[in-house]
Amino acid sequence: MGLRILKILICMVCQIVPVSIYSTEVKHTLNSSGTTFKNIQSTIQSIKDVEPVVIIGAGPAGLSASISTVRAGFKTLVIVGKEMGGQVNQIKDIENWPGEIKLSGAELGRNLYNHAHHVGAQFLHESVSSVDLGTWPFIIKTDQGKIIRPLSVLIATGGEPKKLAVPGVQEYWGIKGVGYCAICEAPFTKGQDVIVIGGSDMAVQRVMQLSVYAKSVTLLVREQKLQALQALIDQMNKCSNVKVLFNTQLNEIRGDDKRVTAVVVQNTIDNAKLTIPAQSVFFAIGYIPRSQLVRPWVDVDSQEYICLKGRSQCTSVPGVFAAGNVTSSEYGKAAVAAGEGEKAALDIINFLEHIGYNPSVEAVIKDNLFTPPAVSHIQIPVIEDIDSFKKLINTNNAVLVEVFNPLCSVCQEIGPALNAFAESNKDNLTIVKINISRITPDFQKYLNIPGVPLIIIYEKGAPIIHKTIESSAQLTDVINQYLANKAKVKE
Repeated sequence: MGLRILKILICMVCQIVPVSIYSTEVKHTLNSSGTTFKNIQSTIQSIKDVEPVVIIGAGPAGLSASISTVRAGFKTLVIVGKEMGGQVNQIKDIENWPGEIKLSGAELGRNLYNHAHHVGAQFLHESVSSVDLGTWPFIIKTDQGKIIRPLSVLIATGGEPKKLAVPGVQEYWGIKGVGYCAICEAPFTKGQDVIVIGGSDMAVQRVMQLSVYAKSVTLLVREQKLQALQALIDQMNKCSNVKVLFNTQLNEIRGDDKRVTAVVVQNTIDNAKLTIPAQSVFFAIGYIPRSQLVRPWVDVDSQEYICLKGRSQCTSVPGVFAAGNVTSSEYGKAAVAAGEGEKAALDIINFLEHIGYNPSVEAVIKDNLFTPPAVSHIQIPVIEDIDSFKKLINTNNAVLVEVFNPLCSVCQEIGPALNAFAESNKDNLTIVKINISRITPDFQKYLNIPGVPLIIIYEKGAPIIHKTIESSAQLTDVINQYLANKAKVKE
C-alpha cells in the first residue's frame, strides 16, 4: 500500500514539475525502495524540529550544496562539525580553482562560507553524535544535545587523516610531536628536524609549509617516485633544507616520553635500517572516509566509502545523499568536491519536489521547523604585544586566554563556543585571544605553548589553568569546572 501511494504521489508531482536529467536516479531510488512517503503535510505537521535539508559537513561539497538548495527555496541547515571549510584549510596554496590564479585553502573555505551565509544557509556549530536513517523524517542528534528531523540529508563529512600503525605513533601523537596538520603546527617546528611521510600532492604541500620554519625536512616516500604534480615538485626542489628519501618506509618513532627524538626507517629494496634524528613527524598518506555515522544504514564499499547510484549523488537510502571525499579517494580535489556538492543539491531539490515538499507546505509547518541557536557576534580582543598582555593579566582578577592559529581546525571549531561563553560571562571574566602567528618568539616562550588551541586562565597574574583543547565539548568542561571551583571557594 505504501509503495502504491508513493508511486501515485510521484506521478502527480511529475505532471506539474519539469523533470531534469538529474532526477533519473532519484525517481528510480524512490520507486524501488520500501520507504513510505505518505502525504507530506500530514506526516510532518505534528513533528517538531523538522528541517527540509540538513548537510553534515562544511567543506567545499557541503557549502556548495547549501548555496544551491537555499537558492532553490529550501531551508537548509549546515552542521559544521570540527572544520568550517573542511580539509581544504590545510592547503597552503590552491592554483587549480577555476577563476582564481592562486588562493589559500583558508581563503577558499571563507569564500564558500561567506557565499552560503549570504544566500541564507543556516549553520550549527556542533558535531553529529548519531543518526537514525531507518525512520522518516530522519533523526540527527548532536554532541550538545540537539535533535533535528531532516527530510533530506547530505553526507559531506570528508575523511579522517590516515596514520601508520607503527611503534611510537600513539605514544607521541599530538603535542609530543606526531600529527598531520602541518599548516597548524609549522610555527612550532622552528629549529627542528622534521619528518613527513607520503608521496602525493598533500605530502609535498606539507613539506613546503614546514620548510619555512624547520631546520630540515625529510620526506619519506615508500615508492620509487613521487605521485605529486610536477609543478609542486619543482617548487619543493627549490627549498634548500628539504631532503627526499625514496623506497623508504617508517618503522618506528622514538622519543624520551616528553617528545619525539628520532625515527627508524627501512629501505624497501635492501632492507637497510637508518635512525634519523627528528623532533616532529607528520603523516600525509591520505584519508579514511568519515562514513562511520551512516554505515549501519547506507551501502559502503570495501574501503568504507559511501556507494552512490549511477551518476547521481544518491545513496542506497531514499532522501540521503553523499558528496566529496566520503564517496571516493580517486580524485580528492576541492573543485571535484564542490561539483559533487552541486550535483547533490540538484538531486535533493528533485527529491523534495517529488515527495511534494514545497513553499506552501513549509508555510503550514513553519512553527515546527528547527531553529538553530543564535550565533554570538561578540568580538573578543586579540592581543599581540607582550607588555600589554602582562599589564592585562596583572590588573584583572581573572583572565581567560585562547592561543590560536587561524588555520587550525580545532581553533575554528571552538570559536563559536568561546564567543558564546564570552557573551554570557563578560562581567565575570576578561577574555582575550592571541594569534600565535602574529607574536614574537619571546611572547611564545612566555606563554609556554605546547600546541593550539591553548587555554590559559590567569588569576592575579598567575596561570592556574594551562591546557591544550581538542574540542568544543572539552572547552566547555574546562570552563565549567573552573567556574564550579570558584563558586565553591566563595561559599
